[in-house]
Amino acid sequence: MMKSMMKVAGLSLSLSLVACGGISSEKPADAPKVLPAKAAKPALVRFVNAAEGVAEAHFAVGDKAVEASLVPGAFMTSRAEVPAGEQTLKVLGGGTAALFESKLNLTADGHYTVVLLGNASGPGLSGRLDAIVLEDGPQTIAAGKSLVRFVHAVPGGPAVSFSSAKGQTYVSGVNYEHTTPWVAGPGESENVRIVIDQTEAYTASVPVSEGRLYTVIARPKGESFAYVVINDRP
Repeated sequence: MMKSMMKVAGLSLSLSLVACGGISSEKPADAPKVLPAKAAKPALVRFVNAAEGVAEAHFAVGDKAVEASLVPGAFMTSRAEVPAGEQTLKVLGGGTAALFESKLNLTADGHYTVVLLGNASGPGLSGRLDAIVLEDGPQTIAAGKSLVRFVHAVPGGPAVSFSSAKGQTYVSGVNYEHTTPWVAGPGESENVRIVIDQTEAYTASVPVSEGRLYTVIARPKGESFAYVVINDRP
């Protein structure tokens, strides 16, 4: 009788242990799904070679090489997708050595124009390259007008003023490496005068149209000036 009671007690103990072991018929919860991280939107950047002494320029931002490179006779690339955030801009000539390096801070989905300026073959301080970054965001243009901004890309050059042939001064006292804000321009073709030190004037014909954006870059060409005009839609 004692043995039988011990067997029953042992069976009861075993059942209790199984019940406490947490065995359940409920379906286990699914592991949370891990969504793939969204790829960061790139920035859209185009490059302008406004430098003297750089016959061939290849651009790279971070690890992204821009397919369209600037060769003699071509001044601007089409827009390329490049990584946003803080990146290193490298400009290469015909070889592999970098002619110029600079830091860029680009916003995702932002539109930019990067202008290479300076004189790679000039003496002393003028024999250096620089880069400026222009933001190309949307703009509101008044009826019958255009918008124009000006870039001084002549190293060692004095401050310049930009005015219309009709005597309207757009901006004055613009120094090297500086870019003006957008200013209201005409809605029809006219000549833009670039005045240096209020003594010398160079004239560029800018065929502007109503409702458009124009970036006028004064760049060195030997002992004189040349002009790069970028025509954009707002």
